[in-house]
Parts: sequence; structure tokens; C-alpha cells
Amino acid sequence: MSLNQTNRKKKCFAALALVSAGALLSTIVLTLSPAASQADSQLSSSALLTARNLSAVFSHTAKTLQPSVVSIKSTRKIPVRARGNLRSPFDDLFGRNPSNPFGGGGLDQLQQGQGSGVIVSDDGTILTNHHVIEGAQEIMVRLTNGAEYRATLLGSDPKTDLAVLSIEGENLIPARLGNSDEVAIGEWVVAAGHPFGLSTSITSGIVSAKGRANVGIVEYENFIQTDAAINPGNSGGPLVNLDGEVIGINTAILSRSGGSMGIGFAIPINLARSILSQIVEDGQVVRGWLGVVIQNLTPELRDSFGFNQSSGVLIGDVAPDGPAEKAGLESGDILESFSGKPVIDINDLRSQVARTRPGVEADVVIFREGLNRTLTVTVGELAGSQKKVSPKKTSASTALGMTLQNMPSRALGKSANPRPQKGVLVVAVDPMSPASRAGLRANDIIESVQGEAIADIEEFHDALSRQDRKSGVRLGLRTGEYRRFVVLEPAN
Repeated sequence: MSLNQTNRKKKCFAALALVSAGALLSTIVLTLSPAASQADSQLSSSALLTARNLSAVFSHTAKTLQPSVVSIKSTRKIPVRARGNLRSPFDDLFGRNPSNPFGGGGLDQLQQGQGSGVIVSDDGTILTNHHVIEGAQEIMVRLTNGAEYRATLLGSDPKTDLAVLSIEGENLIPARLGNSDEVAIGEWVVAAGHPFGLSTSITSGIVSAKGRANVGIVEYENFIQTDAAINPGNSGGPLVNLDGEVIGINTAILSRSGGSMGIGFAIPINLARSILSQIVEDGQVVRGWLGVVIQNLTPELRDSFGFNQSSGVLIGDVAPDGPAEKAGLESGDILESFSGKPVIDINDLRSQVARTRPGVEADVVIFREGLNRTLTVTVGELAGSQKKVSPKKTSASTALGMTLQNMPSRALGKSANPRPQKGVLVVAVDPMSPASRAGLRANDIIESVQGEAIADIEEFHDALSRQDRKSGVRLGLRTGEYRRFVVLEPAN
């Protein structure tokens, strides 16, 4: 037999084997087909019903929420330097001041910002982010139905990035506020807003984490983290649960591209509710103060104190004559609960105390020398929480571009650091000024001028007048608890 004949026989046997196997498989499939088809049909119907039910929930949430979500446009003036008849290639892209088309004369240029907000009461009160309206001379609010209103800023709080607006509209539909303390990790949520200036849109996701702090966004951080897409323009919009209740205010994203990467942060509505009520009722935010230096407990510290609980914070020091010292708290105490709520860590305690009105009596449970004790502390007022500045104590240094204020005597001794503070407080800094270029910021304390200690505004100006400003003047500053130096260059 030739080699070709042998190969043809092998191919023939292989084909017969495949046909036989195919026939057997067809028989098995035909035998099982009725039962398998019925099971698949039942599974398909059940899965489809579940998907449709979930879709209906999202649709209902969106329909309920939509009338309460607003678009916010803010406009502020930015001073620009005179530049003759020069034009920038970016002028046509970003817009020009129509009253000054060639950029001459140093007139102000208009800058517009875009964000979102949520109506929280039928009288036109709106919650949004502080950074959405910061520095705005005009704020416009647009509803879902197209109606537009000029908004009034009732107040804002940079330390939590919240702001409260008011509009005079009719038939406004407020959103329902939920309880952010009851939010569970893994719970479905919906983020709403006006991303990239588009009309109201929603995205869905889950709660990824709670109590997220140390992100570096604001001073008081206790964020709800979500993977629901939050994009530019969503800032100030609501984060809601599937019951349509607002549980947070969208405020920031963690992103390398500028768009959503699945890590968004929302301010818990319970914190926002506290800020809202203070601004509406008092026009300002006042925070509680305990007067303690606190630190988180490490496993080694827990063992050394014989404390076997997973929560609580360690008191490292107490401010002299502060609320904690008056109540009997001591260095080495472990604070377990504040006003009936467990204390998880230092950020949790700071948030709880800050939300408490000064003058309120709160029970605290501490662990000391192996025993639990309950003490009652009268919460004090955090220095610097008052936002209203007395005109009599303010000095505007227009040539330097900063507004100064004498240190209020009532603030001395109210810091966790009992070290007395002398100098002048920087209340505001013009962003285009010599002070801003030198690195001065609001809330800095100027302690010295070219090495000469100063105690008030008068001494500051006297010391400054004795210096040769052409070569720059060194200022000694205190920023928070730290000292630093800047050189103030002469104005151009």
C-alpha cells in the first residue's frame, strides 16, 4: 500500500470518529435539551426580573431627586495687569473681558465657575460646596425646569467646604435628608449633579468606605467614599441612597486624569446639616472646643495601659484652664465616648466636638488606671471659629495686598498649645499682591519684622517703616503650630 493510500485511510477513520462523537453529543443534547432549556428559561426570567426591579429603583430615585438638583454658575473678577495691545493665543479660547478687548488699562477680567447644589427646604435654601462659590461676586442658580435665579450667599465654611445659598422661587421641591450615620459600606448610592456643565445626570455605585480622613482636602474630614462617578461640575451635588434620601454632598475626587477614577468623596449629610443650621440661624459657624491634645492608640499603647478596646483616643495633654481640665480630664486618660457616642479615632472625636455648640454639657467616658469613669464637660468655643471681623480691629495694607488684625485677647489660651501668641493676624491676602507672592496666607500670624518682634498692627507698621524695602523685608510667621519665614519684596 502506498503512502498516499495510508494517509487517506487515516483521514477517513478520523472523520468517522468525529461524526460518531458528534452524533453521540447530539443525542445527549437532544436528550437533555427540554429540561436544560426550561431551567435556563426560569433562570433568565428570574435574573431579568431582578435587573428590572433594580433598574426601576434607580429610575424612581432619579425622578424623585431631579427637581431638587440645581446647576450653579459663579462669576468673580480677577485683576489683570495692563499689557497694552498684546493678545494671547489663548484669549479666544478662554474668553476676554468685553469692556477691555485688548487687555489694556489693567481692568478686571471675569472668571466663571460651574458646580451643582441641592435644594434642602421649600423656602429656597440650597447646599453646595464652598469652593464652588468662593470669591464670587455673582451666583446664578438654574433649576431642572430651566428657571434661573440670582442667589444670595447666606454663609460658607471653608473648613468643611460647605456653603449655603438662598433663592426666591416658587413651588420649589426640596430633597429629603437622610441619616449618614446609618449608611453601610457596600450600600448602593446615586450621585447627581451637572458634570461638565451638562444637564442633570446621575451615576450609580456603592459606598466604598466611611470616615475617610487625612485626604488633605479640608481641615475637617470625615468623608463617605464612593465609586459612583463624580466628575468636574458634580461638586456640591447630592449623594443619595436608594430611598432617595441625601446622605452626602459630593465634594472631591481622587484622580490623575481630572475625571472620575472610581474614588469620590462626599461630606456626610449629618455634618452638613449641622453647618447648615448654624449658618441659617446665626450667619456663621461656631465650633466646640475640648482643650485636649489627643493621639490614636497603637497596640503597644493599649497594652501598656491595660486597655483592650479597639476604639478610643489617648489624651496626651490638656490645655490649662480649658474645658477638659475643668471637667477633671488628665493626661493619660483614654477617652472612650463623647456625649453618648463611641469615639473611633482622633478624627472622629474632632468632628464630634466641633459639631457641639459651645456651652453644651456633654458626658464623656474615660478609662483611667483600669477603671471607667464618667465626667461631664462644658464644651468651650474653638478660637478662630467666629468669622465676623470687627472693622475697628482691621487694618487694610493696600500697598502690600493684605488685611491685618490685632490678635484678639479672647483667643489667647484657647489653643491646645498653651504657648501665648503675639503679633498680628493676616485676615485676607490679595492673590495678585506682593504679600501673596511672598507666600503669606489668611490666618498666618506675623510675629516679627526683620528679626524685630511685634505685638500689634502699630508696631508692625513702625518696624516696616524702618526697613529698606528695596532689598526685601524678612517676616517671621506662625502658620498653625509651626514657624516659618518669608521675604516681602517691594511692589512693582
